[in-house]
Amino acid sequence: MRKYYILLGIAIFISTTIRAQWIQTTGSSGTIVSCFAETNSYLFQGTLGYGVYRSSDNGANWTQVNNGINYKSVWALVTKEQNIFAGTISGGVYFSSDNGDSWSQANNGLNNKSIWSMASCESFLIAGTGGDGVYISYNNGYSWNSISYGITDKFILSLAINGNIIFAGTGSGIFRSTDFGNNWISVNNGIDNIYVWPLSVNNSIIYAGTRGSGVYYSKDNGENWLAINNGLTNKSIWSLATYGSDLFVGTDGGGSFFSSDEGANWFALNDGLTNNSVRALKINDNELFAGTDNGSYKISLSHITTDIKENGEVPEIFTLYQNYPNPFNLSTTIRFYLTESMDSKILIYDSIGKLVKIIDINNASKGYNSVVWDGNNSSSNTVTSGIYFYRLIAGNDIQTRKMILIK
Repeated sequence: MRKYYILLGIAIFISTTIRAQWIQTTGSSGTIVSCFAETNSYLFQGTLGYGVYRSSDNGANWTQVNNGINYKSVWALVTKEQNIFAGTISGGVYFSSDNGDSWSQANNGLNNKSIWSMASCESFLIAGTGGDGVYISYNNGYSWNSISYGITDKFILSLAINGNIIFAGTGSGIFRSTDFGNNWISVNNGIDNIYVWPLSVNNSIIYAGTRGSGVYYSKDNGENWLAINNGLTNKSIWSLATYGSDLFVGTDGGGSFFSSDEGANWFALNDGLTNNSVRALKINDNELFAGTDNGSYKISLSHITTDIKENGEVPEIFTLYQNYPNPFNLSTTIRFYLTESMDSKILIYDSIGKLVKIIDINNASKGYNSVVWDGNNSSSNTVTSGIYFYRLIAGNDIQTRKMILIK
């Protein structure tokens, strides 16, 4: 039996329906959680004043792991080659090669030991300091070199890497280096408020959060920026996280917000969140974690769904939307808009073009419609993980999009 849902309406808008609330985790309540990282099946969170906490059950419970850490205000956590690095205020960089059981300082070459941001890639580590710019290490933190030529504001609030391009967020905007940090230029065209805190990269799109002007994105490596703030009622951004086409932001006092369309529309995501200063966000094992001024919280990504309700403007073109969630596990929702009522169908193909499933929708209504694919093929067998394509056919109109199944 085919399962599908038709959502009727003439004048509509998109809103979020949350089927579960944020749940506060155990072990770090009362602390200010500033950052997260994950490695070797452990989840880590950094706090201001209480050091590093570790969880072996995907964040349900946390314990302190500070053996060797003397400076316990941790602003940054990053992993590389099974090692975890903690950037601290006044203590520089600490590293652990045993999942946090013990820590050692890794400060050779660091002239400034106030570390506010870190990032890593396969080739190197970078650290942003509070006043002395950016440092780079090619040997897992054993030694550091300054790489700040061209950065006029050397208080580095955030760092992000896109291939061989490095971005640095500061109180004077965004700086970019295309030569591994040897030279930097300012890239702020289109950003109204250049006090930039978080940076994030997803599928070569750069996202930047500002302290007052909301979220911006760039699809040309920072040459131009576009604001994406529709529905974002608090524009003082602490944190960013990406998950396929879904975006999440944490704000200073307004809680968290969610977008399922790459930032075109935002919706509050605060049920169960008792502290609205969300300094850090992390996605791990299909759950979203929020670091707040009162410990950390988590919520299942599968419980964040989009729904269609009355009262809004209707688009006037045939449209197939990105499925949600994407990537997905078990099931995903596919939405589309029709300019008139008609029989329609969704065809699902695997990565080599083999037809996997047909979902017939008899007399689909004018306006928004939605179907759910449960990850089964036409023989009711569960398909394997991988890339799939879904095609909407309605009369003479055809559109196709890509989705990813992860198990």
